[in-house]
Amino acid sequence: MSRARCAVVGALIMWTGCADVPQERQSRSQITNGSIDEGDPGVVGLAVGDLVICTGTLVTPRLILTAAHCIDGRRLSVLFGSSMGVGEVIPTILVRVDPSYDPATLEHDLAVLVLDRPVTAAASPLWRTAVGTGQPLRIVGFAGGTKQSGSAIVGTLADGTFEIGAAPSRPCHGDSGGPVFASLGSTEYLIGVISHGDNACAITATATRVDTHLQDFIEPTIAQLADGSRAVGERCFTPENCSAGTCLAARDSDALAFCSTPCGNDRDCPEGLECAEVAGTGPWCVHPLPSPGSLSDPCTSNLDCESRLCARQAGSSRRVCSDRCFPLNADPCLDGFECAVDVEDASKSVCMKSSGCAAGGQPSFVVVLLTLGLVRRQRPQSRVAFSSKNRRT
Repeated sequence: MSRARCAVVGALIMWTGCADVPQERQSRSQITNGSIDEGDPGVVGLAVGDLVICTGTLVTPRLILTAAHCIDGRRLSVLFGSSMGVGEVIPTILVRVDPSYDPATLEHDLAVLVLDRPVTAAASPLWRTAVGTGQPLRIVGFAGGTKQSGSAIVGTLADGTFEIGAAPSRPCHGDSGGPVFASLGSTEYLIGVISHGDNACAITATATRVDTHLQDFIEPTIAQLADGSRAVGERCFTPENCSAGTCLAARDSDALAFCSTPCGNDRDCPEGLECAEVAGTGPWCVHPLPSPGSLSDPCTSNLDCESRLCARQAGSSRRVCSDRCFPLNADPCLDGFECAVDVEDASKSVCMKSSGCAAGGQPSFVVVLLTLGLVRRQRPQSRVAFSSKNRRT
């Protein structure tokens, strides 16, 4: 691709990134017929700077469950309190988005954020049984920048979602990622995660079901990110992740790290690992290169990849481990990778080895067209994600 065409694509990307609904218009929206919520310490605001754009729920002392569309490449901090300036703000160090998330349809609209330290607020237990139409609900969110709550019921059910019926409350912009609670006996459970609805917050509202996403995303992610859950040789995400040893960056990728211990020779290491020098720090028990599950490592299924995404790039018959990317974000992929369409699922953009001007994270022209909605797969105009940032996110 020529430099001129690269420049055109870059300009197009910058232009599309400005198509936001004004924040001041949506920041006045709140849960309809709701009330100020001074409780629910485990319901948090997700903030960019001093602006709360979404909501989340504490599900372990260190993990926040929210909506995938709230992430959108932004570095989020977490507000524990009723509004910005009233409470504690804690940084996040990692995000895991459901690999099946589709930003065009908002299916599988789930993500998990990792706090930089554990907190003492009570985590919400997860709903595990079937959802029932007409079931009473309580919704909580930061629409308008202040925590509010209201009453609702379960409306129409789908495999992975349910409609939130006003009784009399309904979520609005800024409530995205927030909890939908249901009671069983004396215990209140997290039954859904607020996702999207109509722009006026007056007709429809949809939540992602917890029960149908437990086995394929929520529980495996919680288990993978739990403190002390990873053995030597397994991938780690925080120093506390390892049950023994140290969380050590992979030799071939700064984006990967594995639990490791010092060694004198290969016999000191668990089976499958070797004793090798790592960046002048001495010999450690590490994986032979390439590191398993890393970007571009060959795969046959999603389970072969740490990213849980095995994809194929145009012009290649080989499937490799990849990662989801969003073309309009700045630097959507690591250096040396580009954001390209997954040949096996044109609704997804994935990080692949760079070729041409897209090196360093610039999306291909086809990806830009896909994102702009110039191909047929796009979200209906009446469906709006309930963050306070803009109509697309």
